[in-house]
Amino acid sequence: MEIGWDNKEEYLPPNIVTDRAITNYRKNNSQKMIVHYMQPHAPFIGENNMGYHIDTTNFNNVENSISKDTPWELFRDNKISRDELWDAYKNTLHIVLKSVEKLLRNIDAEKVVISSDHGNAMGEWGIYGHPRHLPVPSLRKVPWIKTTARNTENYQPKKYNINNKDLNRNEQLEALGYK
Repeated sequence: MEIGWDNKEEYLPPNIVTDRAITNYRKNNSQKMIVHYMQPHAPFIGENNMGYHIDTTNFNNVENSISKDTPWELFRDNKISRDELWDAYKNTLHIVLKSVEKLLRNIDAEKVVISSDHGNAMGEWGIYGHPRHLPVPSLRKVPWIKTTARNTENYQPKKYNINNKDLNRNEQLEALGYK
């Protein structure tokens, strides 16, 4: 999480992911890329973020990295309403989709897929959020949108100082649920 993590807000902003993807595309003439945005995964960003954050010093130990109850647990325990949860989720999704739109206007690609790594349960089978290894349809059913991208070159991405010495991609992927 050394690249672009916002220590003040305690999340990886989607604009940084977009900037890095555009830079990679332009620098390396990338023909294939996987661009993984953390959002709309909690912690939510923007309005209604619910104060939830992840402690990056314990990022690979999910149970010990959570700052407080997740938004899904708050909903489960009737501390927030379904509408409050969905408003925070949708607000975060709109923010990241603006970054995705910027990406699609600054790379060339005949085939682009916009998808998600998982869904979230909101009480189905007594499950909330996205616990691992459960065959719940709300966790497995994800959007799959096909589109194209056209580089208008009307945006210059910001440059970031990257220190790769502490970057362990395998640990980051495992923390995201990939093994």
